[in-house]
Amino acid sequence: MGTVVPPSPSLSFLLLAGVIQVFEITTPGALILPLMGTVLCAYLPCRLEQAGRLRTDAVVERVEHALIDPACDVDALLKREIRTSLLSQTLRAAALYLLCFAGLCLALCSVRNMYDGLPDFVAVTAPVLLCAGSLGALLALRTRRAFAVFVLAVWLVLLAHRV
Repeated sequence: MGTVVPPSPSLSFLLLAGVIQVFEITTPGALILPLMGTVLCAYLPCRLEQAGRLRTDAVVERVEHALIDPACDVDALLKREIRTSLLSQTLRAAALYLLCFAGLCLALCSVRNMYDGLPDFVAVTAPVLLCAGSLGALLALRTRRAFAVFVLAVWLVLLAHRV
């Protein structure tokens, strides 16, 4: 199975901070939908990490070949690979943030247009938000049932607000 890559809390935090500023969210109730969206976005780096590991395997093979070949400059190869890796990681992280932020803003704009504003759940207070934050434990189970429960909960919240 390999190592497990946890969700990215920093991506989720940065996205939520940006969304709060853009949509001028000031009440805990209006924070529910953006919070759920950022939680889902936090799992994207996990999937990208799997793709990055395949690229890392190719780098390891090049380094192993360089160690065998006496004509190859191993130090120069390692410096180049490290530099390339750092640059690509930075660019991927920035692109991922921008894509997630744009997607989240578009989704929230469509919800805002559908409901004439972001739903503000008046019953949601700071303690209720703390309980909602415990959904992270449910999503950490990484099973299809856990994700199904999460999606169902979001759907029920939207349905309850519309009625």
